[in-house]
Amino acid sequence: MTPSNRNEEPRNPVVQARAHVAALRQALFTPDPEAILACVPGLALAAECIHTVENRLRDQPSISIDELREWNALKADLKSVGRLIEHGARFYRGWARILGSASGYTASGEATALTPSGSIAMKG
Repeated sequence: MTPSNRNEEPRNPVVQARAHVAALRQALFTPDPEAILACVPGLALAAECIHTVENRLRDQPSISIDELREWNALKADLKSVGRLIEHGARFYRGWARILGSASGYTASGEATALTPSGSIAMKG
């Protein structure tokens, strides 16, 4: 593939969607929640790209092998990001249980549930 072709690739909506999903995947590996929040607009654009492709496929159901490969790669990217998010959620639920156990146990032997504070932090 020549460098000029690489510059043209982002016009492909599936390639665009994959780029936004890749940015989220990278952000999930950072300790900064702001990096994840910064991906939200890109994810909205990725959803629009996917919607564009779905509409095109309804009108013209044929797809090239290259487009099919990109579509399958996007599906794999989304599954990967989904797994990362689920693993992170399990990690934090585990920490919540550990921290809850430090504050005591219920009558049934479960760790006390943590109650988040009611404060709000704002920047700006």
